[in-house]
Amino acid sequence: MAFATRKARNTALAVIAQSVRGTFVDPAANLMPCSNMQLNISSVTVANPEYTGSVDQNGDEVVGKQATISFDINLRAPGGSDVPSAGAFLPGIILKNAKMTEVITSTAIPASPEALSSGSTTGFTGGSGMTGTKDLYKGMLVRFPTLNAGLPGISAIRTNSAAKVVELCETFAASLSDDYQIPKQLAYVNDISSTDPVPLSLKAWLGGKRYDLVDCQVTSLAVSVQTSTTRQGSIPILRVTLSAIINATADEATPAIPALGPTPKYRDGKQFISKKAVGGSGFELNFGIQTDAAPNPNMASGDEGDEITSKQITLTPNLLSYLKADFDTLAMADAQAYHSFFALWGSGPGQIVAVVVPDARFSHAGDDLGGTHVTQSPQMWVDVMSKSASIVFPYY
Repeated sequence: MAFATRKARNTALAVIAQSVRGTFVDPAANLMPCSNMQLNISSVTVANPEYTGSVDQNGDEVVGKQATISFDINLRAPGGSDVPSAGAFLPGIILKNAKMTEVITSTAIPASPEALSSGSTTGFTGGSGMTGTKDLYKGMLVRFPTLNAGLPGISAIRTNSAAKVVELCETFAASLSDDYQIPKQLAYVNDISSTDPVPLSLKAWLGGKRYDLVDCQVTSLAVSVQTSTTRQGSIPILRVTLSAIINATADEATPAIPALGPTPKYRDGKQFISKKAVGGSGFELNFGIQTDAAPNPNMASGDEGDEITSKQITLTPNLLSYLKADFDTLAMADAQAYHSFFALWGSGPGQIVAVVVPDARFSHAGDDLGGTHVTQSPQMWVDVMSKSASIVFPYY
């Protein structure tokens, strides 16, 4: 008798937010493409100290099991012609579980582009269509439609004052002088509140076997974006690991996942650090998540399930190393001042991705001579500030 073999490619994932901890919610309607999935299951054991009347010792007692699931998600925009409704963007479910807030700007600000009051190469003063609240628009994208209809006409707001004075995360070649508009956009913004994110339920089909996972919690999240060139290519990804409790298993045919089309590559876009266009092979935004589970004998598992107990965001760009007069990372690390980071890429409305870090401090890094070009990989520290890191998808 021959058994059916399980094919590694025959794998799928579905995810949904739970309403309460400990109750599995069927996520089957939320099939989400992913790659490089690993479901790890390990026993939790305790040594049996009983004497046996010999030098031999009994085997360890198995007291439970731990499960983690890791996978990559291609970092592509939601698509379509308008901003998705709340909770509709499936990777956003993962981002919210990592303590990010989903922010939907469903109407452009102002509704039609309006003339700016004054402008410079690094900012502008908005008109009556803007609200005079400090940092209300921090981390959001802004368009200058008469400057350029594509990516060159889109920038990121580092900060705005109550007087509507806007500082951007980049430097333009000439002073801004015409119209501006903050377009409709979907954003995921770092949440520094003390509110715990809701746990997730996952279904993972691995070669025709289904695992139902409950009380899933992101334990590691990184945005990894590598530059695609004429010599090599790379797909921007979200790299995710979650802890989980196995709720059930069953043999079930793996469902088909509709194709979402190509993922925009990191090129023909923007990368600005400290308002300067700097080159390099990419960057990684790591959320530095730490979790722990509080013990509770009232639970079947003996604990409350993993919760986020610590998070420290870091940004690590891999940069071309420039002359001191052009871009002096050593001096910036010595000064410990804040510098903005802004990355933007994509092919048009509904297909554009931006990563915005308004303020980060450089650490020291030496020159790497291991390749044909001199490079540096300084780690940048992101302090606890409102809207300290954002992933943004604009629509216009």
